[in-house]
Amino acid sequence: MTAGLNFKSNKIFSAAMFYIIIMFSLLAPNQLTSQTKEQAFFIDCAQFMDSDNLILLEIFYSISRQSLTYKENPNGFQADGTIKTYLMTPIIDWENINIEKPDSLKMWFDAHTKAVLIDSIQIHDLVDSLHQLLVPEEIVDLSMVKVKQGDYELLSIYTDLNSKKKKVIRDYYFIRKYPKKKVSLSSIKLASSITEADGKELRFDKNGIRVIPNVSRGYVSGTTEMYFYAEIYNLIIKKEADKSTYRVEYFIFDQKGQVVLKSRDESRKNPGVNAFIHGSFNISDLPCGFYKFKIKITDEFTEKSAEAEKNFYIHN
Repeated sequence: MTAGLNFKSNKIFSAAMFYIIIMFSLLAPNQLTSQTKEQAFFIDCAQFMDSDNLILLEIFYSISRQSLTYKENPNGFQADGTIKTYLMTPIIDWENINIEKPDSLKMWFDAHTKAVLIDSIQIHDLVDSLHQLLVPEEIVDLSMVKVKQGDYELLSIYTDLNSKKKKVIRDYYFIRKYPKKKVSLSSIKLASSITEADGKELRFDKNGIRVIPNVSRGYVSGTTEMYFYAEIYNLIIKKEADKSTYRVEYFIFDQKGQVVLKSRDESRKNPGVNAFIHGSFNISDLPCGFYKFKIKITDEFTEKSAEAEKNFYIHN
C-alpha cells in the first residue's frame, strides 16, 4: 500500500441544510458551549483512477459548527479539534478482540494489521459572537491517499479539544482496480456546489472545477438541485469523429427499486480516452425518503457500458 501525500487542509464553510437552528442563552465569561449534544460528524469516500496499479481514494469530512465546543478568549470564541484518519488492512475482526485489555489489543494490531495514519487535520474556528452560529453551517475538508486494490477498514476519529469528546467512525471499503481497456466509471461524488475553480487552487478542485462534497448525502425537502461529479475511463477514440461518442443516462430509484426520475439520453463526443462529467439533477419533486442515484455511460462505438451508484436521502 502506498500512502503519504503531502496533506494540506483547506477548510470551506458551506451552507448546511440538515441541522435545526438552536437558540442561544446568555453565557458567562470563559464558559464552554456547544450548540448540540451530539457531534454531527460525517465521512464519505470516492475512488478515482490514478495509474495502472494505484487508485486515488478521496475521503471527505464534515462537521456541524453547531456541534463544536467554543471557548471564550480575548479574540472572541474559538473551537478547536482534530480529525485523524487511519487506513487498515486486513479488515479487523472486532468480535474476537478483547477491547478491555489495551495491551492485548495493541499486540494483536501489531501482529495482524498494517495501520497507516493518512491524515491529521487541525480545526480552528473563531467567531466574534456565538450569534454567528445561528445560521447552520458545516466545516468541510478532504484527504487523499493512493492505494492498491484490496479490502480496507477506514477509521476516522474527531476529537473536540475543548470538551475532550470524541466521535469515531469506522467503515469498510473494497478498493477496486480499474481495467486497462474496458470502459469504466469512477465513484460518484455528490456535491453541495460545483463552480469553476478560480484563485488559489484548493484540494476540492478537479479538472478546472471546484467540487464541494455533500458528505452526509442529505438534502432538505424542496432542494432544487443535486450536484454530482464522476470520471469515465477507457473510451474508444476513432478517426471518424461521429464514431467517437458516448451516451450518458441518469436514474433515481426509490427504496423499492422503482425508477422515479430518469434523464433523457445524452450523446457526447469523446474528448479523449478519459473524460469527466458533472452537473445537477432536479430533485425538488421527490418526497422525503431514501434514494439511489445511478449514472450509466455507454461507449457508442462498442456499445459497452459502465455504471456507478450513490445513495442519498431527503429529509424535512
